[in-house]
Amino acid sequence: MRKIIIIALVLFLLLIAAIRLFSGEDTWVCSEGQWVKHGHPSEPQPSTSCADQILKFKVFFGSSNIDPGALECGTTYGVSRQADFSGSKYGIALKSLLDGPSALEKEQGYFSSLNPETQMPKIEMADGVVTLNFGPDLDQGIGGSCRVSAIRSQIVNTIKQFPEVKEVVIAIDGNSEEALQP
Repeated sequence: MRKIIIIALVLFLLLIAAIRLFSGEDTWVCSEGQWVKHGHPSEPQPSTSCADQILKFKVFFGSSNIDPGALECGTTYGVSRQADFSGSKYGIALKSLLDGPSALEKEQGYFSSLNPETQMPKIEMADGVVTLNFGPDLDQGIGGSCRVSAIRSQIVNTIKQFPEVKEVVIAIDGNSEEALQP
């Protein structure tokens, strides 16, 4: 009986090894700027730089440690982030901004003035001008010029960090004249 259990265990382990060895999950993955084997890829390591696929950027938040009482309404502070570079860098940065500060960043006093319900805007770039067309959730329930200035600063600074951006236009349902008014 003991031999049967040992044989079954050995066969099970061989089956697991065979599945792992020949499964379709064998590939190269970009992790923190380095190519890393995932399984046993049959292709050679990619010759392109993996570091080019990582976007390093900042998102801007208020800080109760740097500015206690948030007296400097339109002043926000950059927090470094990085993400896999797939898609629009403006979209990646805005998604990170809308996700808000991480738990560690909150412990360090960073906060967002944006509504947590704010959805990703439609993003257009032309001649150095990035237009962000948000839905009505951007300014629902907000009031006061200080909070409006903080929201505008968070969005504008997060997008203007990219050198090709000369201006940021914030619109709500296509209307930039009335967007984020106190």
